[in-house]
Amino acid sequence: MLNTKRLRKVAVLLGSVTCLVFLAAFLGRLDGEAFLVTEEGRAEAAPGAAVRLYRKTDNTSLAGFVQRTLDLHVEYRKRGSELTDKVIAIMRAVASRKIPLENANQAMRLLRRRQEQDAESFCRETANEAFKYYGVPTLETKADRNGRFRARVFPGKYILWVSGQAGAEHAEWMREVVVLWPTHERLVEPECKWSTRADD
Repeated sequence: MLNTKRLRKVAVLLGSVTCLVFLAAFLGRLDGEAFLVTEEGRAEAAPGAAVRLYRKTDNTSLAGFVQRTLDLHVEYRKRGSELTDKVIAIMRAVASRKIPLENANQAMRLLRRRQEQDAESFCRETANEAFKYYGVPTLETKADRNGRFRARVFPGKYILWVSGQAGAEHAEWMREVVVLWPTHERLVEPECKWSTRADD
């Protein structure tokens, strides 16, 4: 009788350990990949991208962060609208032959450079605000050479932030994720991006 009780206790203990191993192996796992799609439709991975996971709480939601950075978005869109107006004005001037095509091309290059500088500034300021808003990340890792990453975390709600170079562009991806079982995230549409291509 005593041996039977001991065997039952051992069986329960082994069963518990097996369940814990199973949960650790299959639950709380986040796999993902980050890439951009070029104008030609080609996928550009983000090798070595920095991956950060922040715990989501009632006070640190993605909606709350967007509200916090609303002024940055408004200012960036205002600058973009102003640059668009300048591009249209240059195109009209060329069409009416008020300025030579060579001068117009030079002006367009300057405007493109200004646009990329504004985009870079917006991305960096947004990333800085994220660090202030979310605090210390729960987990930090890096993507492999194919832009893929893997993380093991406790089941729960997280903010996933990925920052890296994809082809000729640097991008910042951000997404709310719920990790209750093996989860896969494909990050294609970034929060913001800017070109790192040298000027022609």
